[in-house]
Amino acid sequence: MENKHFLITETSSAADAIINLKLKDLPSCTEMMIRTETKGPYYCINAPLNYSTETKWIAENKYLSDEKGNLDLNTAPAISGSYQGVSPMGCLSFLSAKKIIKQKKETNLDNISLNAAFSIKLEVYLDKIPIDSYVIERYFMNEKIAFKQVAFSASKGRYFYPKEATNLPAIIVVSGSEGGIEKAQAIAQLLAGHGFATLAISYFGLDELAVNLAEIPLEIIEEALNFLALQEEVNKDRIGIYGRSKGAELALLAASYFAKIKCVVANSPTNVVYEGIKQHLPAKKSSWTFQTMPIQYVPFKFGSAILAKIKGKDYPDNTKKMESEIPVEKIKGNILLISAIKDEIWPAYSASLMIQNRLNLNQFPYKFELALYPNSGHMLTLPFQPNNRYKKKNNVIVMEETLDAWQKTVDFFKENL
Repeated sequence: MENKHFLITETSSAADAIINLKLKDLPSCTEMMIRTETKGPYYCINAPLNYSTETKWIAENKYLSDEKGNLDLNTAPAISGSYQGVSPMGCLSFLSAKKIIKQKKETNLDNISLNAAFSIKLEVYLDKIPIDSYVIERYFMNEKIAFKQVAFSASKGRYFYPKEATNLPAIIVVSGSEGGIEKAQAIAQLLAGHGFATLAISYFGLDELAVNLAEIPLEIIEEALNFLALQEEVNKDRIGIYGRSKGAELALLAASYFAKIKCVVANSPTNVVYEGIKQHLPAKKSSWTFQTMPIQYVPFKFGSAILAKIKGKDYPDNTKKMESEIPVEKIKGNILLISAIKDEIWPAYSASLMIQNRLNLNQFPYKFELALYPNSGHMLTLPFQPNNRYKKKNNVIVMEETLDAWQKTVDFFKENL
């Protein structure tokens, strides 16, 4: 039954790559159903943290073959199923978790999988009968990427780099308030596949690290910079940082302190330092310290937040000048901000405009770019990964914006680092 109809030339490809997904010799002008399911462990960057990688993810979509019996899944519109319309890689992107297997969060870095690759089975049905199937591999980390684990005084990391490469630009990758290393790791692995040395950093939530996201020393980034500068394959004058969500706050703040950072991509950023987080509640402490001193922060007030939500306003009000603003004008390199206009977690859009205004007022001499997305939310992560957080949004448009944001990220680092 294998390969009678599927025409897939790339059996193994990067998780962010668009590949040909075609079928031939089908009945002409006939409705075909494509069932997609994961085979074996599957890591999804947008899944809840307590989802095991053993959870199965499935999608079923119907398409119409053309008059010659061909079907291109990247250009043919899905007429029903997990998405509708045209979406390149749509049959892989809009999966849903079935028979969810829960797990406890792993806090020992040695026991956390690299989640290097995963397999997906595509099966084509005619009148509810399977007539062909094909299994492809997608990877975050390919076989040309080397890896080693590192420990710092208050953080832990995983370092990825193309084997036998030299003079590499390097990127520190920090993720958000979820802790651990899995999300940062997936981003770092894919960036390494694009020709960078990358260091995914966990700064809380692992054994021997801070339990909560509170009073994390900025020196963790300084240690990471020093580590990268000592790696023989790294060009020490070309080091950047990528941060998402709370990690975007850390990336911008750290870059304002450490001149060795020459390029910043902040995804879903803030323009201020927020209060730390203790088990999903305000920590009553700053998120960050420098030289043991807490950095001034915006305290979270439930009453003010609820009132702002009722009135449809941002909280905090980014239009007001605050002492806890990040001094972004001190950054010695190029900056890209990626923001959803309707970020549901915090006011990334107005924060981005405030950052832009502050840079303009201070005649910022480096490149600044702002990428805004009107249809997405806070979870602008990686393309072709299921994102079921936004039930009321058009998932095809959200995926288009996610892909664009990721391509802008990769291109910005390539052009400016």
